[in-house]
Amino acid sequence: MSLATFSDRRPFHAAGRFSVSGAPLLFALAGLIVLLPILRLVWEVAGPMATGDLTALTRVLTSKMTWRATGNSVAIAAGATVVAAALGVPFALLCGLTDLRGKTALAFCLILPLMIPAQIVALSWIHLAGSGSPLLKPLGLAPAPGTPNPVYSSAGMILVMGIEHAPLVFLALRAALRAVPRDLVEAAQAGGARRRRG
Repeated sequence: MSLATFSDRRPFHAAGRFSVSGAPLLFALAGLIVLLPILRLVWEVAGPMATGDLTALTRVLTSKMTWRATGNSVAIAAGATVVAAALGVPFALLCGLTDLRGKTALAFCLILPLMIPAQIVALSWIHLAGSGSPLLKPLGLAPAPGTPNPVYSSAGMILVMGIEHAPLVFLALRAALRAVPRDLVEAAQAGGARRRRG
C-alpha cells in the first residue's frame, strides 16, 4: 500500500472521535434512564394527588417504616461521613504539609477505592467478613456459619461507606492545601509561627 493511500485517510484519533452533535442525544438518553425510575415513583404519588386523592401520600407519610428508614439513612450517612473524615483528613494533612517520602504512592493507594466500582467493593467486604472468609477463618475470627454478616449491620455499612468515600475527603482537602501559597507559609514560619500553625 502506497504512502499516498495512508495520507488520504484521516488519523485514527480523528476518525474515532465522538461527534459533538451526538453528545446531547447521549446525555438525554442517560438522563432518561436515570430519571425514569424516579419519575415513576413521583407519578405514583402525584398522579392520584392530581385528582384530589391523598390516600397514597397520607399512607406513606404516616407509616412508621417511612420514618424509620429515613432515620436509619440519615444516621448511616452521618456515621459514614465521620469515618470518611477521620480517614481522609489525617492523610491529606500528611501528604499536603509534610515532606514524606513516597507521597505519590501513598496518594495512589488512598484513591484506589475510587477506581473500583462501589458494588465490587461492597461484595468484597461482604465476602471478607463472611463465615467463609479466607482471611478471618484461618485466624478463628470469622462469624459462625448461619449468623448474619457483620457488613449488613449499621456499623458495617458505616465502615464500608466511610472507607469508600474517604478518598473524596482526601482529594478535596489536599487540593485546598495545595492552593495555599508556599511563600505565605514560609513567611508565617519566618514570623515565628510554628509548623502546626504555619
